[in-house]
Amino acid sequence: MAVFLRALQDHEDWAPELPRNAVIYASDYPRTIPLRARGLNAHIMTQVRAHLPRCPNPTADS
Repeated sequence: MAVFLRALQDHEDWAPELPRNAVIYASDYPRTIPLRARGLNAHIMTQVRAHLPRCPNPTADS
């Protein structure tokens, strides 16, 4: 949206009614919260490991 507003200001004939001070500042953007890595619960990993021998080996030659 900020880029769009700047383009409209650069081309004054596109939106003459747009105020010249219509700007979106970096501080207007929502704050991003870094995501934390989440592992699987131990009981889920136990189930996965128990069923791994049943899974076909995708790297094996057919």
